[in-house]
Amino acid sequence: MTKIKSKRCRIFSVVRIHECGTTDNFWVEKITLRRTMEAPVIWNGQPAQLHFRNYGKNYPINQSATDLFARVGFVIRGPVLIRTGDDIFYCVTTLGDQETVEDSLDGLGLSETPIVIPVEPWMPRSNIYVRDQNDAFAVKMRLP
Repeated sequence: MTKIKSKRCRIFSVVRIHECGTTDNFWVEKITLRRTMEAPVIWNGQPAQLHFRNYGKNYPINQSATDLFARVGFVIRGPVLIRTGDDIFYCVTTLGDQETVEDSLDGLGLSETPIVIPVEPWMPRSNIYVRDQNDAFAVKMRLP
């Protein structure tokens, strides 16, 4: 069953910095940033928020994040997220994993590419985020 949430939702644009220094950009829901330590940083000349967890010594040091945090004697281990922005979206919840949902939305003719975020890895449900209300309606009509 597909449903459109009655309120618009805020999701966050983040950059993940891996321990090896590689980065990737994507969108996350607020729950992803829950229970993380947070510090203000400057990322690409813009203010941003560094989110990281307190990983143990068995995780490799993330030198890029440690340098970005710039506190003497403080080491960050494991991957980190840098929150670079946020936006308000219409949210459509549906059954199906991320790949299946993305395949079913191909060729729908939306004004921009929808953002599909799985609810939980073990649950076959996904949240689909679009900025335009008409796109949200079209997504709802396409999905079971």
